[in-house]
Amino acid sequence: MALKVSLCICTMNRPEELRRCLASLAGSEAPPYEVIVSDDSTDDVTDAVQRVVRDFPVATYLRGPRKGLSANRNHCLRNASGELIAFVDDDVVLHPGFLRRAPEEFDRLVGHHGTDRVIVTGNEIRPDGRYTPSNLSFLGFYTGELATGQSPGAICINSTLFPAALFQEAVFDENIFFGAEERDISLHAVHLGYRIHYCPELTNYHYPSGINRPLYDRVVVISRVYFGLKRYWLYERSPAKFLVFNFYVLANAVGNRLKTFKIREALYTMSAFVRAWSLFRSKMRLLKART
Repeated sequence: MALKVSLCICTMNRPEELRRCLASLAGSEAPPYEVIVSDDSTDDVTDAVQRVVRDFPVATYLRGPRKGLSANRNHCLRNASGELIAFVDDDVVLHPGFLRRAPEEFDRLVGHHGTDRVIVTGNEIRPDGRYTPSNLSFLGFYTGELATGQSPGAICINSTLFPAALFQEAVFDENIFFGAEERDISLHAVHLGYRIHYCPELTNYHYPSGINRPLYDRVVVISRVYFGLKRYWLYERSPAKFLVFNFYVLANAVGNRLKTFKIREALYTMSAFVRAWSLFRSKMRLLKART
């Protein structure tokens, strides 16, 4: 019997993009077990989003927590009951074969490795080209194409299938408002012994929306710095890399801006660095309290 797939869609102020996303399910070669839409929209857009979801009886509408994308993803997880979980953003269109091929590839890998601690990831096609899972640079950016036979260190979340069991051990870090949550969950999963497998045949289409971008731009640096601190202290457990990361981010980001007299950007970067450190310290205290 095929495993049940919960398709989780996080949305915010994009009713028309959400409509296109949900409409793409009509062409799917395999229907999901359930579709969950968690809505972080502002009050003036919520009614429009609800009207969209009502047009698609397959989908269940949830009011989101309005605390960032990671919190919204976790809200979906708390309401998902499938054995496999797929996340797509509201500005994604599903490839007809994705929901059929991804579980098939998951089953194949479980049989091959003798464990269900596997994550299957594919590509996303954007108007400016194909984006693939890859490894991460020292500063946490995707490095591009993988070498032949190389396993990725980080997923492409809009074309990924997770075992639901992973989220009994790890959830999305809600200190990451936007911009690094998929990298963080990737490294956390690998840290827990999961394998990430790249399947080039898996594809979905991503049409990045400009809506919400000003908000994201204000928090993305904080999220990326916070992720870097976690990466080197918790996942790689390298005090040397941790110290170098701190120095490099602050010196490079602020120094380059001061050279070009972008004082406002320099002050923003310093503020983001301080905020990321505050979040990191809070995370460490929380982890210590749990042990």
